[in-house]
Amino acid sequence: MNVVNRRQALQRALMNGKNKQDAYHPFPWYESMRKEAPVTYDEDNQVWSVFLYDDVKKVIGDKELFSSYMPEQTSSIGNSIINMDPPRHTQIRSVVNRAFTPRVMKQWEPRIQDIADDLIHRFHGRSEFDLVQDFSYPLPVIVISELLGVPSEHMDAFKTWSDILVSTPRDGSEEAEKAFLKERNKCEEELAAFFAGIIEEKRKKPEQDIISILIKAEETGEKLSGEELMPQAVEEALRFRAPAPVLRRIAKRDTEIGGHQMKEGDMVLAFVASANRDEAKFDRAHMFDIHRHPNPHIAFGHGIHFCLGAPLARLEAAIALTALTQTFSRMEPVSITPIENSVIYGLKSFRVNI
Repeated sequence: MNVVNRRQALQRALMNGKNKQDAYHPFPWYESMRKEAPVTYDEDNQVWSVFLYDDVKKVIGDKELFSSYMPEQTSSIGNSIINMDPPRHTQIRSVVNRAFTPRVMKQWEPRIQDIADDLIHRFHGRSEFDLVQDFSYPLPVIVISELLGVPSEHMDAFKTWSDILVSTPRDGSEEAEKAFLKERNKCEEELAAFFAGIIEEKRKKPEQDIISILIKAEETGEKLSGEELMPQAVEEALRFRAPAPVLRRIAKRDTEIGGHQMKEGDMVLAFVASANRDEAKFDRAHMFDIHRHPNPHIAFGHGIHFCLGAPLARLEAAIALTALTQTFSRMEPVSITPIENSVIYGLKSFRVNI
């Protein structure tokens, strides 16, 4: 299968799965697949799908059997660390990893708290607000902007670019595919040009932000060096509604998963959100339980591609949830609008009464 056909087949397979599930509540479909077809092959699109915890963990974590490299990715954004294999992945990650350690994140904790408090302060005197648009969207965007050393006035542009990068075609048609690729390519060019300018500025005038730290590491060859219930609540939320529900890999050689033979070059979709609800791994998997221990979810991935931003995401979530629960004695849902996307899980809007 050539590169173009592989990409189109992937999009069709994702759309096929999307059409079978509810955007906000896909879990009944995951459950049926775990029971009836835990490893299945889409003959039309030549794509495997796996749904059980152990199988998903193997696909996303075994770098000897499965590759993250996608040959259709030709842009600087597409050829990011997410789509790299060792040894290049190891080289890049060794530099980037130290910029997101818990120790570095701890230094940013007071500033993240200030941002959360400032956003919540804007709700005073209101009886209703949008938890997504007014709080959970601006908080991480402002934080990552400051961490990177990017002026906060670019926040809206970041949001637009990020939405496009994680989007999918509106349907499985060739017209939708072409429109999607055109918009995505334009987005990648704009984002690459934007960061090229930022990087040049930081080379001339380095500061204490992550981009400056990474530039220094590149130039010198250096290796960069709550309450008990809240972290558990964050981990259970990650398990219960994984933000990245599906990851893709390519089989590096013939192998067996769940009694099925995959061939070298086969594309595999690993349904992380299903794995995190696997009844064989998690007792009462359908229940949200902040006392769950242990909680070996794989919402941040597994193996060499475990999410670099996990410490930051956990810190932001703990601060945000603590700030909200300490400020508001009650929040009653008014309306929920899910993101209609097969590769990212979340909400466009969540209006609440306070």
